[in-house]
Amino acid sequence: MIVAKRDGTFVPWDRTRIVNAVLKALAASREPSPVNPEIMARLVARLVENKLSKRGEDRVGIEEIQDVVEIVLMTDADLPRTAKAYVLYRDQRAKARKNL
Repeated sequence: MIVAKRDGTFVPWDRTRIVNAVLKALAASREPSPVNPEIMARLVARLVENKLSKRGEDRVGIEEIQDVVEIVLMTDADLPRTAKAYVLYRDQRAKARKNL
């Protein structure tokens, strides 16, 4: 899968970026995870990959990936506080980009 970045460039899919983002959100939310946070983050990344691959397209935008991460955190992973931390971080980053 190829990811379309905000600047219009394309990069190969990198699961570790999702894993790292979920680990940060888990730490920020302090929400108890039913399994080890590293395992949960990898599970979320795999669920995101599965949802995106079902579309049958080989390119996906970063915003769409982030939207799917939010959905997976709220529904499939049942981590609403972590999803909220993830959403707040996305919002902060969007505001910072606008100020550049």
